[in-house]
Amino acid sequence: MPDYAPSYFSRGAAYAAMGKSSLALADYSKAIALDPNYPDPYNNRCVLYKSLGQYSKAKADCSSAIRIKPDWEWPYNNRGNAYLDTGEYDLAVADYTKAMQLSPRFASAYLNRGTAYEDVNKYAEAIADFEKGIQLAPTDPMGPNGLGTVYYAQRKYAEALVQYSKAIDLDPNYTIAYVNRGSDYERMGQYALSLADYTTALGQQPNYSAIYRDRALTYLDMNDFSNAFKDADQAIQLGLTEARPYFYRAIAEHHLNKNDAAIDDYTRSIKLDPNFSDAYNDRGLTYAALGKYDLAVADYQQALRLPSPDTAPGEVYVNIGNAYSKAVDYDKALTAYQQALDAQPNDAEAYLGLAMTYTSKGDKAQAIAAYQKLLDLTAGSNNARYAQLHAQSQQMLQQLSANPK
Repeated sequence: MPDYAPSYFSRGAAYAAMGKSSLALADYSKAIALDPNYPDPYNNRCVLYKSLGQYSKAKADCSSAIRIKPDWEWPYNNRGNAYLDTGEYDLAVADYTKAMQLSPRFASAYLNRGTAYEDVNKYAEAIADFEKGIQLAPTDPMGPNGLGTVYYAQRKYAEALVQYSKAIDLDPNYTIAYVNRGSDYERMGQYALSLADYTTALGQQPNYSAIYRDRALTYLDMNDFSNAFKDADQAIQLGLTEARPYFYRAIAEHHLNKNDAAIDDYTRSIKLDPNFSDAYNDRGLTYAALGKYDLAVADYQQALRLPSPDTAPGEVYVNIGNAYSKAVDYDKALTAYQQALDAQPNDAEAYLGLAMTYTSKGDKAQAIAAYQKLLDLTAGSNNARYAQLHAQSQQMLQQLSANPK
């Protein structure tokens, strides 16, 4: 090839489109060496470095493109993407905004800035940007998909579902929309539809480890612990080095009576995320199943020290009460159940714990009072667990009333 920078640039772009990153980088670098004031290879190399996770190099290349051609919107947008990936949201927003100023109808900048705003919980600003991006690029699935993620973050699952479906209608091969809709269906309790979307996404990208992680959660919701284990394990085998796949695999192992393996996986998840309160709580449940009540209580207490989006403090106090009760330390058990009720005044599981512990202590008057409260709390409920507790309360009240001494 002649020593002509645009030729190397064009071939580099072709290599990049074919996924041949090393060859593309070599050609972009050759084009830059031949013409250091040629902005295009800097911009494209920036994009490629970003895709490879080499963010410092990406930012430097886009900055060079901006220095050479300061009125070009694309390097600002692409540097913004690098800032977005490294969590530098203010810098990302600034770059996207500059790109819009240079090109007011630049849809990608609006869509990307919407993502940045969503990541910092500025939902109104995110919605406005996604809607503007949709207006400017109505056939781009990124717009409705991004709008769906904002609604999902606000727990507006029905609204999110509409947007994810629009993205899929625009591009049936837009994998991330299937992944997001699968997660949305999971939150809505529509597990069969969730599985279908995750499976479609895996058909498009079989090595997408996060999909296996997310489908494992749906299987756990369905109490299909064998398939949950397989999916969580596959996510790990594909190299997903984060806490949740180990956490999900541990839950499956616990229910499959592989408690020693579950302890190991809970411990791995905690090492990856030391503030993962649910992992402490659930490891406590597994220790309790093994009869290691001191270790269980220690984990529950650590869970209480950490914030959790899923496990309420009342639930953890109930677990502490259950551990103490099984260890025949009834006074500590009663204290823990009362703490659960202080946190959640109508916690049915706490009243069950009180009733059973008072029964074990031989305090039938207190046991009857607790069972009566449990009976009242669970009356008329369609919840399967509440129906079970209601029947149990009726049976125990009959037994205790028949023999009040």
